[in-house]
Amino acid sequence: MTEGWMTGGVSSLDIKLEQFGAANEQVSAQLQGIAGLALWLGVGSSTLTGRIQGDKLDLTLLSERDELLRGCVYRREIRVTTQVKGDRLRDGVITHLFRAPAGPACPGIDRCQAVQTFDGTRIDLADAGL
Repeated sequence: MTEGWMTGGVSSLDIKLEQFGAANEQVSAQLQGIAGLALWLGVGSSTLTGRIQGDKLDLTLLSERDELLRGCVYRREIRVTTQVKGDRLRDGVITHLFRAPAGPACPGIDRCQAVQTFDGTRIDLADAGL
Protein backbone atom coordinates (compact mmCIF):
# COMPACT_ATOMS: atom_id res chain seq x y z
CA MET A 1 0.00 0.00 0.00
CA THR A 2 1.23 3.50 -0.81
CA GLU A 3 2.19 5.60 2.20
CA GLY A 4 -0.54 8.04 3.19
CA TRP A 5 -3.25 6.17 1.24
CA MET A 6 -5.92 4.06 2.83
CA THR A 7 -7.59 1.30 0.84
CA GLY A 8 -11.35 1.70 1.05
CA GLY A 9 -11.06 5.30 2.21
CA VAL A 10 -14.15 7.48 1.91
CA SER A 11 -14.45 11.06 0.72
CA SER A 12 -17.35 13.29 -0.18
CA LEU A 13 -17.75 15.33 -3.36
CA ASP A 14 -20.50 17.71 -4.32
CA ILE A 15 -21.49 17.17 -7.95
CA LYS A 16 -24.37 18.96 -9.65
CA LEU A 17 -25.87 16.68 -12.32
CA GLU A 18 -28.27 18.05 -14.92
CA GLN A 19 -30.08 16.15 -17.67
CA PHE A 20 -31.27 17.82 -20.86
CA GLY A 21 -31.99 17.07 -24.51
CA ALA A 22 -35.10 15.80 -26.24
CA ALA A 23 -35.17 12.60 -24.15
CA ASN A 24 -33.05 13.80 -21.20
CA GLU A 25 -30.20 11.70 -22.60
CA GLN A 26 -27.56 14.43 -22.34
CA VAL A 27 -25.88 15.12 -18.99
CA SER A 28 -23.61 17.74 -17.50
CA ALA A 29 -21.82 17.13 -14.20
CA GLN A 30 -20.27 20.11 -12.44
CA LEU A 31 -17.87 19.41 -9.59
CA GLN A 32 -18.57 21.89 -6.77
CA GLY A 33 -16.56 23.27 -3.84
CA ILE A 34 -12.82 22.91 -3.32
CA ALA A 35 -12.60 19.85 -5.59
CA GLY A 36 -14.29 21.79 -8.41
CA LEU A 37 -11.91 24.71 -7.92
CA ALA A 38 -8.91 22.37 -7.99
CA LEU A 39 -10.16 20.75 -11.20
CA TRP A 40 -10.80 24.15 -12.79
CA LEU A 41 -7.31 25.36 -11.82
CA GLY A 42 -5.77 22.21 -13.27
CA VAL A 43 -7.64 21.83 -16.55
CA GLY A 44 -9.67 25.03 -17.03
CA SER A 45 -13.13 23.61 -16.34
CA SER A 46 -15.02 21.80 -13.61
CA THR A 47 -17.82 20.48 -15.85
CA LEU A 48 -17.92 17.12 -17.62
CA THR A 49 -20.50 16.44 -20.31
CA GLY A 50 -21.86 13.30 -21.88
CA ARG A 51 -24.81 10.96 -22.22
CA ILE A 52 -26.89 8.55 -20.23
CA GLN A 53 -28.21 5.49 -22.09
CA GLY A 54 -30.25 3.07 -20.03
CA ASP A 55 -28.34 2.79 -16.76
CA LYS A 56 -24.92 3.71 -18.23
CA LEU A 57 -23.53 7.23 -17.70
CA ASP A 58 -20.54 8.37 -19.79
CA LEU A 59 -18.92 11.78 -19.22
CA THR A 60 -15.84 13.49 -20.70
CA LEU A 61 -13.82 16.63 -20.03
CA LEU A 62 -11.03 17.74 -22.38
CA SER A 63 -8.65 20.16 -20.71
CA GLU A 64 -8.68 23.76 -21.90
CA ARG A 65 -5.08 24.22 -20.75
CA ASP A 66 -1.85 23.04 -22.30
CA GLU A 67 0.65 21.26 -20.05
CA LEU A 68 4.35 20.75 -20.71
CA LEU A 69 6.47 17.70 -19.89
CA ARG A 70 10.03 17.38 -21.24
CA GLY A 71 9.25 19.45 -24.32
CA CYS A 72 5.92 17.73 -24.97
CA VAL A 73 2.84 19.96 -25.00
CA TYR A 74 -0.27 17.96 -24.14
CA ARG A 75 -3.77 18.23 -22.68
CA ARG A 76 -5.57 15.97 -20.24
CA GLU A 77 -8.78 14.15 -21.06
CA ILE A 78 -10.91 12.88 -18.18
CA ARG A 79 -13.48 10.15 -18.82
CA VAL A 80 -16.03 8.96 -16.27
CA THR A 81 -18.19 5.87 -16.71
CA THR A 82 -20.63 4.50 -14.14
CA GLN A 83 -23.92 2.66 -13.79
CA VAL A 84 -26.91 4.50 -12.37
CA LYS A 85 -29.03 2.33 -10.08
CA GLY A 86 -31.76 4.47 -8.46
CA ASP A 87 -29.95 6.86 -6.12
CA ARG A 88 -26.61 5.08 -6.48
CA LEU A 89 -23.68 5.32 -8.87
CA ARG A 90 -22.06 1.89 -9.09
CA ASP A 91 -18.84 0.51 -10.56
CA GLY A 92 -17.59 3.99 -11.49
CA VAL A 93 -14.27 4.46 -13.28
CA ILE A 94 -12.42 7.76 -13.77
CA THR A 95 -9.72 7.56 -16.44
CA HIS A 96 -7.16 10.35 -16.92
CA LEU A 97 -5.67 10.30 -20.44
CA PHE A 98 -3.05 12.49 -22.06
CA ARG A 99 -3.57 13.90 -25.57
CA ALA A 100 -0.75 15.33 -27.67
CA PRO A 101 0.07 15.70 -31.34
CA ALA A 102 2.05 12.80 -32.77
CA GLY A 103 5.73 13.47 -33.13
CA PRO A 104 9.16 13.03 -31.62
CA ALA A 105 8.53 15.47 -28.72
CA CYS A 106 5.75 13.28 -27.27
CA PRO A 107 6.62 9.62 -27.80
CA GLY A 108 4.15 7.30 -26.11
CA ILE A 109 2.33 9.89 -24.00
CA ASP A 110 -0.99 8.80 -25.51
CA ARG A 111 -0.46 5.35 -23.93
CA CYS A 112 -0.22 6.81 -20.40
CA GLN A 113 -3.29 6.84 -18.17
CA ALA A 114 -4.31 6.92 -14.53
CA VAL A 115 -7.44 5.11 -13.32
CA GLN A 116 -9.58 5.60 -10.19
CA THR A 117 -12.73 3.73 -9.15
CA PHE A 118 -15.73 4.97 -7.18
CA ASP A 119 -19.27 4.33 -5.96
CA GLY A 120 -21.65 7.08 -4.88
CA THR A 121 -25.05 7.89 -3.43
CA ARG A 122 -27.37 10.76 -4.39
CA ILE A 123 -28.44 12.94 -1.50
CA ASP A 124 -31.76 14.77 -1.87
CA LEU A 125 -30.95 18.35 -0.87
CA ALA A 126 -34.48 18.91 0.43
CA ASP A 127 -34.19 15.86 2.70
CA ALA A 128 -30.77 17.07 3.88
CA GLY A 129 -32.21 20.47 4.83
CA LEU A 130 -30.20 22.33 2.16
